[in-house]
Amino acid sequence: MYSVVSFMLMAKMWRTDVYFATFLSLMVLYSLISQWSYYLAPELSEFIIRMYFGQEALIDASIFTTLSLTSLFFGYWVIYKPLTKSVAIAMRTVKPVPSLFILINSIYILCLLVGYIHFRDSLSYSNASNEYFLIDAGSSYTMFIQAYKFSVFIIIVMYAALRNKLLRAYTSRVLHIFNITLIFVIFLAITIGLGSRTDPLALMLGIIGFEYFKFKYQPDIKQLNKQISQGYIRSKITLIFLLFSLILCTLAFLYILESSRNGSPRENGPVEISGFVQMVVLKDYFTPFHVLIGAMANDYVDPLAVLASNAANSLMFLGVDYLQAYVVHQWEPGVVTRTASPAMFAFTEGYVALGWAGFIYNGVVWSAGIALWRRLSRSNDQNFNAIAFALTIALAATVPRSQSMYFLKDIYLFFAPALGLYCIAAGLIPFGSRTSTRSTAQLNPGR
Repeated sequence: MYSVVSFMLMAKMWRTDVYFATFLSLMVLYSLISQWSYYLAPELSEFIIRMYFGQEALIDASIFTTLSLTSLFFGYWVIYKPLTKSVAIAMRTVKPVPSLFILINSIYILCLLVGYIHFRDSLSYSNASNEYFLIDAGSSYTMFIQAYKFSVFIIIVMYAALRNKLLRAYTSRVLHIFNITLIFVIFLAITIGLGSRTDPLALMLGIIGFEYFKFKYQPDIKQLNKQISQGYIRSKITLIFLLFSLILCTLAFLYILESSRNGSPRENGPVEISGFVQMVVLKDYFTPFHVLIGAMANDYVDPLAVLASNAANSLMFLGVDYLQAYVVHQWEPGVVTRTASPAMFAFTEGYVALGWAGFIYNGVVWSAGIALWRRLSRSNDQNFNAIAFALTIALAATVPRSQSMYFLKDIYLFFAPALGLYCIAAGLIPFGSRTSTRSTAQLNPGR
């Protein structure tokens, strides 16, 4: 039943709003594979990640997820659509400062390179998820990892600046291309060292989101003459080919990361993990759904924990546990830390908040969160909209395995700083008087 409902909702949403459909589809991805694996290969849940609660618990979690997806679908019409139908940000054009843009990027890349050289021997997936190692390494290592996470958005901004031809002087273009090449190489090196899969996925989603926006909302080719139209079509065919190649290269890169993260097929207790299972099943989307199954199997409902965790973790350095720590503590106390956890399927928050009625919570909270990001990516400047669209699509990579406070936290950690950098190169000031003379057509992109 869940599979049928989820695919019906996805098919409808992809025809309605690509932006919202991206989030809904990622929710399905993070639940569907786990459900089928839990049902067909329970030994993976029981012996590998030690979170098996019987087949009846899977049925309850599947029903709850189906109701939550349906609620999210209705939330699109009732909450998301009304909140995003108008322009949210008025942009004012000023003189761009490309030299400052290049200077900031250069300093950032230099710091990232120095950090990579200094911590190169310490880069590993186990170290990055080991709380004791991070404490011993000190704040400099944590800042380096955070800088690496932010490099995803720096690369997207630099890519957008290149595609939008913001740097017109020859010297500026050469320096900019050099910076893009250098930061991308550093990003790949750190990614391989850490065995990170979410960050290259986020980068791919961001680039595709940017190109989709540019492709979808170019001037109507019917208004162009035949010669221009043919050139437009040829350029779009080339672009589609390049994006398809990007997807294949990203998938190949994620496969290569298995060697740095998991190694060769291994044994864990009585279960031998094949290379196929490692490559397809045991990914970041496998364990989070088990947290929902465990919460429902243990009948864990604690609205105060949801409130306290979201409020504290929407800020920085307060040290309050993420919500998955409260949930997993019900059956295996002490194994979840702030750096090492199975993550948490997003809909778990609704169940912990309101029990079975939490599917309504999920529809309301996640629709409102997606609407918030969508409003922040809608202005009267089309080029700004394209980069903001791309940045929020990149952020979507972590939404299905997180709690709702990230809708606020990611704004000041990633979204606002990256957009501020772009505005320096583009000569834009947000929330000014509406004097931008750039294209304001198609002010409702993503649909």
